[in-house]
Amino acid sequence: MMELLSRERIAENAKKLLKRIEPPPAETVSEWADAFRYTQEGKYYVSFAEYQRAPMDAISDPFVEEVVLVWSVQTGKTETILNTIGRFVHREPSNIMWVLPSLEMAGNVSKERLEADLIDCTPELQGLFADKRTRDANNALRFKKFPGGFIILPGANSPASLSSWPIKVLVGDEIDRWGKLIRGEGDILSLARKRTVKYSDRKIVLVSSPTTKASSRIWPAYLETNQQHYHVPCPLCGGEQMLKFPNLKFEYDRAAIAELTLEEDEEDFEYRKKAIARHIHAWFRCEHCGGKIEHEHKQEMVCNGRWVAKYPKIHERQGFHMWQAYSPFVTWAETAAEFLHADGYPDRLQVFVNTVLGELYEEKGDRIHEHPLMERREQYPGRLPAKLELITAGVDVQGDRLECEIIGWAADGENWSLGYHVLWGNTQLRSTYGQLEEIFDMTWIREDDAMLSVDALGIDTGFNPVEKKNTEGVDSHIIYDYVEEASKLNRVFALKGSSSRVEGVVKKTRAGSRRLTLWMLDGEQIKDIVLKRLSIEPGKPGSAHFPLDYDRAYFKMLTAEEKRTRGDRKQWVKIRERNEAVDTRQYAYAVMLILKPRWGNIKRSVAKTEPEREMPVQEPDFPNKKRKLKVKKRKKLRGRL
Repeated sequence: MMELLSRERIAENAKKLLKRIEPPPAETVSEWADAFRYTQEGKYYVSFAEYQRAPMDAISDPFVEEVVLVWSVQTGKTETILNTIGRFVHREPSNIMWVLPSLEMAGNVSKERLEADLIDCTPELQGLFADKRTRDANNALRFKKFPGGFIILPGANSPASLSSWPIKVLVGDEIDRWGKLIRGEGDILSLARKRTVKYSDRKIVLVSSPTTKASSRIWPAYLETNQQHYHVPCPLCGGEQMLKFPNLKFEYDRAAIAELTLEEDEEDFEYRKKAIARHIHAWFRCEHCGGKIEHEHKQEMVCNGRWVAKYPKIHERQGFHMWQAYSPFVTWAETAAEFLHADGYPDRLQVFVNTVLGELYEEKGDRIHEHPLMERREQYPGRLPAKLELITAGVDVQGDRLECEIIGWAADGENWSLGYHVLWGNTQLRSTYGQLEEIFDMTWIREDDAMLSVDALGIDTGFNPVEKKNTEGVDSHIIYDYVEEASKLNRVFALKGSSSRVEGVVKKTRAGSRRLTLWMLDGEQIKDIVLKRLSIEPGKPGSAHFPLDYDRAYFKMLTAEEKRTRGDRKQWVKIRERNEAVDTRQYAYAVMLILKPRWGNIKRSVAKTEPEREMPVQEPDFPNKKRKLKVKKRKKLRGRL
């Protein structure tokens, strides 16, 4: 009996061994996906986004070592990656590494996409992994073992997470969002590539939307490939062509769009985008016959399209460029809406070029000069423009003074500087901050007779958790005390700049052990927005206006920073000592974001008498003019946001 069992066990083990060493079936990634892949929505078919087929099959081609996808957002990059992983796990078990920009992102992608959208939905994969509820060493969130291999999901921000194990299949996801250098380790992409050197049949898949020429990783990798673009036939004349953005034409209801778009809150725009698109008619102009290609033809065109290589003789490195116009997940009208939202805003335009067009953004220069801004000064009329709906103030704290700029905002980002004030006093003393209450006593009259005052004020706390002092040596708790007393009216916000990226530009946190709300600001992002918009032509959305009596001292402060390359990224750095106008303007902008105003619905009182001060409130007080702000006390008027 024992001998029989031993023979059966030997035969079973031999069968397993033969199965592991037999060559994988000649099944491409797209064939595997059509045969086996399921998602949470049901059966997956590659034909839904036909342009994904050739890139998938290139990955499984035994003569191709590297595949580079320069794809914009919402084109199916992640689905291509998931199908690749599914095929290798099921048909060609291997060690697989899927590197994402951060450990946090890797954990989220593992849970929400790898597990929920691939493993849990695809019957052929479910039995190959341990029950995720156990979360043992073989099925952790970022490490999953299966017969013949494993999947590991490290973060590019953590060199320790790049395991020293040999890797056959390397997937680099959103590589333009990786940091370039790691102290003591070198380039992160080179470090990841080294994990594959053991395998002569290795697969390297690099995926990303591009950034700028100076910082992009994906673009140089793409230039070393055969550089393929997707060509589709015109439904009118049959002529093959690439869909190019200059050929995207659209008409729209300007009045309806004005009510729905031009929001400062990017999340709000994403929510409204489909509503905006309903007021847009978009089509492509055929570059052969000049005919109007309507959106209803898109799916048929894409299904009948084909990839065309610029350098067809290159085979071992395949590259594919794809942008949103081909995607089944986004309409042409939605693409037009995104362009309307970005047009005229340098910060938004870069996002549009990178993530919608899938192209490099060519920076026009990161230095702003004071002379062109001074030439744009203007004599303000007696009343505020009718489109100006919100007024905010930003306060920068120095050792012997507070500097404050008051800015009025329109829904489309156009803004007017209404006054720059220097409030002298020892900022170690609580009484100095009391002067800020006078800012709220100022009033203006708008063209429609509405009376406006400062809706909210933001003050920089500059808190340092080590020294417990801000950069000017002021105890931040003095500022916190003022904010706590004043914020009962919800009109004063404590702000703090962050050197690391903050999602959404501003983020709500707590000020240490105190119950006070502290708003963290992404210093680089907010300066990109505020400073780059200074170059927008006056009168256009996002442009800035300055009163005639602002002197050169103000504009030299406002242009005291330029963007320079530091290590692996570009940063704003001071080129002059005095940059308070930069800080006050970014704080005023941050307050506007925090308020999230309902543009067009901000209720105001109607003025009965003319205010004592018209636009601007007062000639600017600059640091070389030692004077205190004196404004007659008057009843505070609070706009309901």
